[in-house]
Amino acid sequence: MSAGKPKGDRDVIPRWRNPRHPATRFELDPLRVEGRPVDRTGLREREGDWQANGTLGFALDLVGTAVVLGPSQPAKEAAKLVLETPGTSEVARHASRRVLASPDHEDLRSLSEPTNAEVRAQIHNLRERLRSDPRNAIAWAEAARHYTILGERGKAAGCMRVAVGLMPDHRYVLRAAVRLAVHHGEFDRGHALVARAPRTPTDPWLVATELATAGPAEARPRFVRHGRRMLEDVSFSPRSMSELASALGTFELRGGSQRRARRLIQDSLRAPNDNAIAQGQWLSKQMPSVEIDEILLGESAEARAIRHGAAMESEQALQAAWEWHQDQPFASGPGELGSYHASVAGKFEEGVRIAEASLKANSNEFLLSNNLAFCLLKLDRANEAAKILDDIQTEDLDSDQVPTFLATRGLFEFRVGNPDLGRRHYRTAIQRSRSSNHRILAKINFAVEEYRAGFFEEAMQLIREVLSAARADSDPEVRAWMRRLPSPDNDFQRN
Repeated sequence: MSAGKPKGDRDVIPRWRNPRHPATRFELDPLRVEGRPVDRTGLREREGDWQANGTLGFALDLVGTAVVLGPSQPAKEAAKLVLETPGTSEVARHASRRVLASPDHEDLRSLSEPTNAEVRAQIHNLRERLRSDPRNAIAWAEAARHYTILGERGKAAGCMRVAVGLMPDHRYVLRAAVRLAVHHGEFDRGHALVARAPRTPTDPWLVATELATAGPAEARPRFVRHGRRMLEDVSFSPRSMSELASALGTFELRGGSQRRARRLIQDSLRAPNDNAIAQGQWLSKQMPSVEIDEILLGESAEARAIRHGAAMESEQALQAAWEWHQDQPFASGPGELGSYHASVAGKFEEGVRIAEASLKANSNEFLLSNNLAFCLLKLDRANEAAKILDDIQTEDLDSDQVPTFLATRGLFEFRVGNPDLGRRHYRTAIQRSRSSNHRILAKINFAVEEYRAGFFEEAMQLIREVLSAARADSDPEVRAWMRRLPSPDNDFQRN
């Protein structure tokens, strides 16, 4: 293959958002709520308030709720008012753009992200606040988040050190610090931060974080038994237990206990946040009995991206990936998944756009760079692709990444008029790939390039090999890519 598909496990690593974000506020609620059920009527109540009053204050309340519970037509009308009103905060405007960019919105261009100038303006405002209130740990953590979005790792780490130093036992600060450490690939440090915090044994959000980070850190989780006992404590609110049940369910599944895992994941979906919903959707591939209903799916852009991606509904997956990116602009996952499915759908301009957006904060991520180069080459922008490919540190690639890189190099050589070298790269990629699917996908892209270059016999031989290998294959990924094969029955697009 050439465009690289995201792979690997998913863990319930904490989200990292503005502390005023509606979803974050759930994390800051009291842990014990006497078993109070989750109120799902909030959206309808705020719709009524907005329609009765029509003022900016009610519009902001409705938009904030719609970000969590899903958009509606009244929420979109409120979002338009927020965007049309001068002086509204960038947080409110960002939330409004998310509501307007819901899955039924067809124009991908509407899914914009804050510009560097907007992010720097937020940093400037935070720095001004910190001059008068230098002990504000939340503001320091927010500054770290904004620097992370810009890819300024050193400044982000420095701000977070101050935040943790000021409030080493604060749930939000700890989870933000862990998320930053994971983003920087410092898995052992992230795990140690939460594992050693005095508050962790009493807080299910932090116990969940310890369990989720133990795997990436290759450490033994400390609080498995403790977490199980917590789940039996009915005085904890269901929402505060959601990530804990999800993390324990993931642990049980990897330990081979499907039945325990299934029960825990189902428990995690009783009153879930979007992180638990996405984990449930991810694990449903291994546990088909776990089903995420449409209401819950509407609360998690990542879950929608995972579901559409697994079904190879590539345009919907790309749409959801953009929404996921808007929510977590420093994460690499949205750009990796989005650029892959943009490639499958032939939306190479969108593939370039989402890969470049994600590379701001993830400049060393191979899949983002590879997929950006792939989309640029499909657009015949070989000079730009050459710079991307030359910057990839090939000595750091693993055995699965090397064939992907070689196939993209093969594509590059075809596009710059060196078909013999292109063939050698493609054939080496096919030979070295350990996945039968990947070998088929590489041959599909190889055949496209042979056909495009006018080597029709060579292309037809590759197509025969693909059809023979895929004859008994019902994999939706292979079928999706096969639609790009040149044939008399396929209106071949020369890209």
